[in-house]
Amino acid sequence: MAETNKQEHGTFIPFLMRISSDDGSLHNNINSFVVGDPKTASQAAKRFDRGVQYYQKGVYRPAQIAFQDALGLYQACQDPRGQAQSWVGLGLTYYSMGDYDEAIAFSNHGLTIARSIGDRWTERQALSNLGNAYRHLYDYERSLDYKRQTLTLAQALNDRPSQAAAWSNLGMLYKAMGEDQDAIICYENSLVIASTLGDRQIERQVLQNLGNVHHKLGEHQKTIQCYEKLLHIVRASNDQFAFQRVDR
Repeated sequence: MAETNKQEHGTFIPFLMRISSDDGSLHNNINSFVVGDPKTASQAAKRFDRGVQYYQKGVYRPAQIAFQDALGLYQACQDPRGQAQSWVGLGLTYYSMGDYDEAIAFSNHGLTIARSIGDRWTERQALSNLGNAYRHLYDYERSLDYKRQTLTLAQALNDRPSQAAAWSNLGMLYKAMGEDQDAIICYENSLVIASTLGDRQIERQVLQNLGNVHHKLGEHQKTIQCYEKLLHIVRASNDQFAFQRVDR
C-alpha cells in the first residue's frame, strides 16, 4: 500500500495476514466450502490472490476488478468463504479509494456470509473495514461499536498483529472524538504489542500518532521521546523517504 494511504487511513496489517486462516495461509483448504467445479474454485483463488497483490501495491482499481472477478467465480462454484473474503476485499479496496459508502455496503455483505459460516477471521476484517469507514463518515458511535468488536474478536482469536492494529485504529477514533487520554492508552497498548512482534511498520505509525497527541496536549518531553524512537526506527530501516518526512 502506498505510504500516503497508510498515513491517511491509519495502521493496517498486510492484507494477506488479515484475512488468512489459522495457519497463515490464504487458501489452505480451497475445497472446504466448494460445491461446484474445483477448477473454477482454483481460478477464483488466483483472481483473489491477484487482487491482494494489487492492493498491497496500492493499485486499487485493478485490485477492485480482480476481487470482483473472484467474487463471480466463487459464486459460480458456490464457495461462501471465498465469497465472503471477496466481498471484504472489495470493501477494503473501496475504503482505500475513499468511497466509504461502497466500503460499508461490500463489507456488510462479507460480514453476513462470514458469520453464517463461522469464518471469524474474515468477520474480523469486515468489522475493521466498517469501523474505519464509519470513522471517515464521522459516525463515531457506529465506528466505536465496530472497532470494539474488532478488538474483542482479535483477542479471542489470539491474533496479536490484528490486536496491535485494532488498538491503534481505536486510538485514532478517540483522537478524532477529542478523547486524547483514551487515545494515548490505545496507542500505548498497540505499541507494546507491535514492539513485542517486531512490527516496525505499526511501531512507526503509532509512535507518530502518539507523538502528535502528546504535542497537542503540550507534553513536550513525551513528544520528543516518541519522535526520537520513531527516528531511530526509520534510520534503522534505511527508508530514505520516511526518514526525510520524520527529520524535516
